[in-house]
Order: sequence, then structure tokens, then C-alpha cells
Amino acid sequence: MRLEWACAALLTVTALLSMWRGAHRLGSWRRISVWLQLPLALLFYGLLFPPPQPQRADALTVLTPGTSREQLRHLPTDQAAVSLPDATGGADRMPDLATALRRHPQIRELTVIGGGLPARDRPAAEGMVVHFDAAPAWGVVDLQAAPEALLGTQWFVSGRSAKPWAPVELHDPSGALVDSVKADAEGRFRVSATLRGTGALLFRLQVDGDAANGSGTAADTISVPVIVHGGHSLSLVARAGSPDPDFKYWRRWTADAGFDLAATAALSPGIALRDGDTQLAPAKLATTDVVIIDERAWPALSVTEKTALREAVENGMGLLLRVQGAPDPAVASDWAGYGYTVTKADTPSTVTLDHRTGLRERAPFTMAPVTADAPGAVPVLQSDDGITLASWRTLGRGRVGMWTLVDSYRLVLLGETARYGGLWADMLGALARPQARTVMPELPAEAWLDQRSVVCGLADAASIVGDDEKKSVARLLIDARGCAAWWPAKPGWHRLLTGGDSQAFYVRELDDGDSLRMARDRAATMRMVMPLAAGTSPALEAVPGRRWPWYYPARHRYWEPSSTNGTRSRRPRFTAGALMARPGRLTARTAADYTRPGPRRRPASPRRTRLSRPTSIGG
Repeated sequence: MRLEWACAALLTVTALLSMWRGAHRLGSWRRISVWLQLPLALLFYGLLFPPPQPQRADALTVLTPGTSREQLRHLPTDQAAVSLPDATGGADRMPDLATALRRHPQIRELTVIGGGLPARDRPAAEGMVVHFDAAPAWGVVDLQAAPEALLGTQWFVSGRSAKPWAPVELHDPSGALVDSVKADAEGRFRVSATLRGTGALLFRLQVDGDAANGSGTAADTISVPVIVHGGHSLSLVARAGSPDPDFKYWRRWTADAGFDLAATAALSPGIALRDGDTQLAPAKLATTDVVIIDERAWPALSVTEKTALREAVENGMGLLLRVQGAPDPAVASDWAGYGYTVTKADTPSTVTLDHRTGLRERAPFTMAPVTADAPGAVPVLQSDDGITLASWRTLGRGRVGMWTLVDSYRLVLLGETARYGGLWADMLGALARPQARTVMPELPAEAWLDQRSVVCGLADAASIVGDDEKKSVARLLIDARGCAAWWPAKPGWHRLLTGGDSQAFYVRELDDGDSLRMARDRAATMRMVMPLAAGTSPALEAVPGRRWPWYYPARHRYWEPSSTNGTRSRRPRFTAGALMARPGRLTARTAADYTRPGPRRRPASPRRTRLSRPTSIGG
């Protein structure tokens, strides 16, 4: 309080001195510039010591990245505000939310504004009352893509855009366009690509900004990484009642895929096309991954073969029941023992697979004239109208599947060999004997530069190595749960090293898919929203008010008139406004010079200008 009184006294003396100096120079106390010194001094005092205003001591406004200008104009005025890194606004800058809470230990209520709290700051907000004013969403707000896939399969990328009907493009690692689609009315999209190489691949998803006028400006571009594995060869045994186009193209595809296939197709009683050993003996079935048999070849099986087949399935082998027509009652009865109830339909059905294959055209396919019902079966292939064309169910340690699509070979005739192979690879992969796999640590689904990422499932010492030229190494500190936090320092591909195993994953740039990152922060912050308990009264405290309302009115003219004719001199005057306008420029010596009394002079009278008479020309 002593400082306020001292400044008030100094400003009062300065204002009175300025008034006396101005009246002495202008020769009159009736000038408005003389009496303005007092209100200007009062405004300057308000700038130095603004009047206190009530503010909540238990609430804090937190500005996060993505805060819009409209939100900045409507910030709460009754509580303090802080800005997290990369957030806009003139609030106090904080490195993280934990630092802000340490400086304000009495805070128990948070008002989060913008894109939401990042993963780094969410633990600090646990247990507090959180209100969230979310910024408008933009770009890609949801994205799903398998992080790993097999070579030659069709890999899908789906998601949702904040803007409906936005064009979406998928580019391969070389930059070539592999698929494009326009989002629907809800912003959902689905694109795909055929994986033609192994290793770590990086695709790019681009969403156009203005779909209405077709400007083609990219609103958001996201890197979509995938690890492609070569897979392993399968041992297959196939029996067909007769050759057909679908069986022909299927055999050609298994040969190109490198599978070990033994196939038999009957031509007539006692005559058949054979390629390899197709006997269903226990020794043969013990080394077979999947047996494929249709409804016409099933009656030719002996009781011994049927018994050996069921025992092999219960011990882990896969069995695919391929339906090309209505089966005999005896066949249907045997298949009911495997969990599939097959009934005859009137006619074959025409279906389309545009959504599953991503053909972007309504190519017709044929479904066998049957209706299959299997409780607990898992669909593998469905038509666009939801009809299940392929499924599987468990039996013992193995799996039994059913395939009712008659003419899948039409994909090959359409030039979609990769999509054809993708359908059958999914079916056989679901039925094949399980392969021994090492339990690997759980990598983060998404990782961004300088953003906290968590790796779990760690047992021993682990480290992360970058694939850059310097091969930077980061040692992980593992907690009791087997998890470790890590802040990536460089973007690009990295490898997690645990013992003798290695896993690759990708770290995005901070502006690579920032709309997706903000959408996930927004969703996580929304789950933290908690209303204030009933009957709780806010705690108020007095804090200094804002200074800017006192600043602009107090900045008046710095140069004073040198005479009564209104012209400006180049000499500054010593006033309260001058002290404020040029702080630190006036020293004690110059102030004494300005206040030194001079000789009294009578102000000069304004000069009168005599108008001359107009003269005539040629008068």
C-alpha cells in the first residue's frame, strides 16, 4: 500500500506542476489542456494500479491447441487463464498443465477450450471438475487401418471426415493414386490398395478441402503406415465333384501363391483328374492345414475318411465346405453335425460385392441356391445387402467354414486378380492351422513427434532405435506394469528392440494428421467432463484488473503548442501523460529544466489578417 500512496502523491504533484506550467506558458487557467492534467494523472494511476476485480480462485481456463478466434473472444472473465504449448491466445504460457496446477494449488475446476487436453496433460486433470468447450472439428476425425497385413492381400483404410461429400484419395509410397472415393453424407469413406511389396510401407491419405467448388485444396494429409509380411505356405487338399470355372481359377491362384495343393476333380464314375495325394488318411491330415470339399464330392467319402476328417478338425485342422448347388439330404445331414444347417432355396441369388471389394461398380455375382444357418458363425464375406456368403465356426481346436459364392472367378475376368486372391486368402487364413507366434509388445496405435507415446507388454530391457542416419537410441524405463512412456524426438520409422526381437512403427510429424490427433484428444477430454457437485459455491478473490482500458485514454498529445496560433513545437513538455507515453526517457535533470520558471511574458495577441479588395483586370 505504501507504493500506491507514493505513486499517487508523485502523480498529484506532477499534475499540479504541469497545470501551473501550462497556465504560466499559455497565460490563462481557462485552457482545457491545463485542466486535463488531473484526469490524465488519474488514468495513469489506473494503468499502474488497476482497480481489483473479483475472480474465482478455484477455477482455471486452459487454452489448448486448436482454439478458434471466436472462442478467444468469449473467454470466461471471472477466472485465470493459461495457454498450453502450441495454443493461441494471450494467456500465461505454461509448458504443461501440471506446472500450471503447481502454480495454482487451489484449483479444483478446469475449463478446457480448444482441441482438448493432449495425453501429456490428461493425468494431471484426473479427479478435477472439467468443463470442455470443443473447437470445431476439421479434416479427418476418425481413421482405421490394419497396422500389419499379408503380401498380395487387399488392405483397407476407412474413416470419417468432418466435412461431408469430401473427396478422399489414397496414394501409394511412390505417390501414385491407387484409390479415390467421395465421402458420404456423414463424412464416412473407405479406400483400399493391393499390397505388392513386403516391409514397412507408407501410404498417404488426402482429403480435399472444398468439395463444393472442386478447388482441390488439400485440407488434411495423413501418413498411413503398414507392415507387410510375406506369409507362409499352406498345405491344402481339395476335392471337387466335377471341374468348374471357379475351381479352375482357384487352382491357378494357389499355384501362384506357392501353396502345396493336392486336388481331385471327378469326371465320371471311376474317372477323375488327380494332382497329388488326396487320400484323407490320418497321417496325411496331420500335416494338412485346410481340406476343401464340395457337396458333390462329399458322398464319395468313405466312413473311415469321414471319421478321420472329423478327428483332424477337432485336433486343429481347417475344413471348408464349398457349396455350388443344393446338397443331397444325406450330405445336409452330415454337415449339420459340423454345425451348419443347409436348406434348399428356389433359385440362385444375384449379389454384389462392391463394398467388400471396392470395385466402385455393381458387378453381379451368383450365390448358391441354399440357405445356411450356423449359430455363432463368424462372417468372412458378406454381400452389399448383408447376406453372408462365407463364414466359419469353431469345432474342437479347429475350424469349419462354408463358402456359398459360385462364381468368384468373375473378379479375375474383370482384371481384379488381387481382389480375388484377397477373398480367398482371408477365408483360408481364418481356417488354417494356427501358427506359433511370439507374443510381442503392444506398440502405440498412433505416435506423433514430441507427443507422449506408451509401449506396453515389456518384460526385459527395451530400447527404441531410429532408422535415420545417426541411428539414435532411446532406452526405455519400464514400470511395474510392463509399460514405458516415450517422447519421440524425430519423425519417421523406428524399431522397438526387446531381446532378439524387433518391431517397426512410424512416428508422424506434428502437422501430419493433426486433425486426427486433435479429434482423439477431443474425444478423450469429453470422457473426462464432470459436472460440479450441487451446493458447491465458488471461492472468490480480488485480483488486479486489466490495464489496457486505462492505457489508451491516458496517451494524449505529447507535443504542446508553442504559441497561440495552434502550431506544434518540437519541444516535449513535462506532463503526466508524457511520463506515461515515454517511460524512462525523462531524468531528474530534464524534469528540472522543464519546470524552471522563466520571465513572465504577456501572451502575444493573435495576428489579424486584413483582407485585400479584389482587383479587376483590364478595368
